[in-house]
Amino acid sequence: MFSTNLEQRLALCNPDVPYVSTGFENQFGQYSSSFRIADQDYTAVGIIPKYSSRPYDHYYIILLDESGKKLDVIERSEYQHITETFGYINDNTELDAIVVGGGVPKGTVLHKSRAFDEYNNRMDGKNLLVLFNASEETMEDSIIISESASEKLASPLIHKFNITFNVNDIPLNLFGDANNYKIFPDIGEMTKDDILCAVRKEKKEEAFYSQDFNRLSTAFMSDEKITVFGKVVDIDVQCNNPEVFDEIYYQQIARYHAEHMRMCQEIVDVVDQYRGDGSHVSMTYDLQKLYSNCQAELKGDKFLNERVFSGTVITITVVENIKACAGDKLTNRYGGKGVISRVKPDNLMPKTYDGEVVDIQVNMCGVN
Repeated sequence: MFSTNLEQRLALCNPDVPYVSTGFENQFGQYSSSFRIADQDYTAVGIIPKYSSRPYDHYYIILLDESGKKLDVIERSEYQHITETFGYINDNTELDAIVVGGGVPKGTVLHKSRAFDEYNNRMDGKNLLVLFNASEETMEDSIIISESASEKLASPLIHKFNITFNVNDIPLNLFGDANNYKIFPDIGEMTKDDILCAVRKEKKEEAFYSQDFNRLSTAFMSDEKITVFGKVVDIDVQCNNPEVFDEIYYQQIARYHAEHMRMCQEIVDVVDQYRGDGSHVSMTYDLQKLYSNCQAELKGDKFLNERVFSGTVITITVVENIKACAGDKLTNRYGGKGVISRVKPDNLMPKTYDGEVVDIQVNMCGVN
């Protein structure tokens, strides 16, 4: 039942190692796509940060295998986006210890989610105090949880927003001031009033009013808004019309685009050091894809997802931590399932004789 339930569960922000384990949890977890170890000895020949202002948040490690004939790449990022809003947060403890010129021994963990502890024990749920009782509030498959349990069962939602700016779009200065035009939160910052970005259509007949600098810092009802609550963890910019960077509206985007092009150049430079002059050094598929994309952008190829485009596209990734709430389904390790009917304050939940607050109330006869 453990493996079956995993296919349907959300990754938790801070899971626990189970009190009672069968030993199969670790085997199951280490065959998952969220866990990868080095299959041989490597040397780190390059570490390229995605953002020079935050060099330890997101970077690429170029690895050379022990034979000196093959290059590989590992991406160090805070998150892993799978599909829609589903994904998980990474544990990069071992990656952060790698330095240029240093060895990466066989067995080094190159990628793992927070579903593993420091000893690589698998973690998927929380160890909660459960009370089995029969009451009107726990009839059939209803479950009552405490507010603290709701917080313990928090999960990350990963939102990716693709925003296209046309020539008649004016991004608003919602996050800046008179000296710094800022249209979205920088990496590591939270959204404001649940707004990530807002765009106003340019109308020449209303220009004296709608394009007044002070009014560009306030969103109107007619403006297009992208709403979400959370922390910005990644920003990508692709632009095939660099003339727009002369506009004050695009100062922030121009900085991220310059960082992106700098990263592309450094990746190409590192790889070319080992593949020039008739060298027979090969690349893994992941590195070949990254290298080819970087070359294309440096050459000015106007493609986006195999389609020609002429404009500016930014992709902003936001992580939102959501608590467990009424309507969510919970399951134990053995297939018992129920639906949260109420989230109660801790002081209204039953307590043990020594004062410990019960996390969950369940009717054993009703949970299916």
